[in-house]
Amino acid sequence: MHQPTQLSIYIKPPLHLTPFKPHANADEIMDRVTEWSRKALVPFYPSEKELNVYLSHQIGYWAIFCYPSVDEQKLFLFILLNQWIFALDDLMMRVGPANDILDAVNAILHDQKLANQPPITIPFEETWSQMLSLGMAAGPKSRIVEATEEMAEGFREEAILRARGNYTREEIVEMRYKSCGLKTCTAFLEYGLGMDLSPEFASHPSLDLMCNLAVEHMLYWHEILAFRKEYFSDDVMNIVSASAGEELCDLQQSVNSAYAHACQAETRFVSLREELLAGELGSNPEIHRFLAEVGQVIAGALQFEFWCKRYHGHVWNGKYSGHFILTPEKTIFPTE
Repeated sequence: MHQPTQLSIYIKPPLHLTPFKPHANADEIMDRVTEWSRKALVPFYPSEKELNVYLSHQIGYWAIFCYPSVDEQKLFLFILLNQWIFALDDLMMRVGPANDILDAVNAILHDQKLANQPPITIPFEETWSQMLSLGMAAGPKSRIVEATEEMAEGFREEAILRARGNYTREEIVEMRYKSCGLKTCTAFLEYGLGMDLSPEFASHPSLDLMCNLAVEHMLYWHEILAFRKEYFSDDVMNIVSASAGEELCDLQQSVNSAYAHACQAETRFVSLREELLAGELGSNPEIHRFLAEVGQVIAGALQFEFWCKRYHGHVWNGKYSGHFILTPEKTIFPTE
């Protein structure tokens, strides 16, 4: 297939039903993250230059944008895990399946040790151990472990689909829900806020639905705004790509569809949150705080997707809507 050197998409305005709140110590946290990453992530990259490119993307701001109110040390450690996972994603793009690494991750999460543990997993193990040492209740731990295992399963499925070379849109959607890792977000939130909402999750399935709606909103916005980077990197594991077809004949329609999914999820989230808080759960102050913070996660993730240099190649100009020109080097943002 001949790949065009420039694409154009129109992005409608985000709903912004949950307002973005910046973190008071964002840059200070990011400096610490970069210092750790410069040492811990060396094995993932073939050269210092490529590691520096990864570090220039400042992926750690994703969690900083999403969690303005959680315990700062817990947030720092969660960002380190994310840094490691993004680097693993880069590695798998270059070398293919990394089942030995994924097996070791699953073992670490279950407090086990593999005899042949890959050294590259040691930073993950050390960071997870530090997270546990700060106090992690059984409920949030089980939800973080389950979500991380699902993400690892998604990584494996993605590698299989790449190797196979043919797949349906439905297979891509199912895989991306897993491999995006976004289900860890709400599980981490319990831990970061020092909560264990296990009884509430067990008695009110709507809480799970709330978390899934947050994931859906974040995923579909990601698929729109990361499309440029992935498409021009020959990475077709993206819902927008899969929906648009091999020749991208339906690219704008695919973008519109992803946008509609995201807006529907955000609208349902806000509506259901109001309904839940007006009922029995409304008497629990922890539920009020938790759902308010899930809203912050939604807002922070959206802000990051527009801001992220990894996806756009340069600094965002603050425009959320309009015609976005996509080139191999960068996104040309709307000016009006």
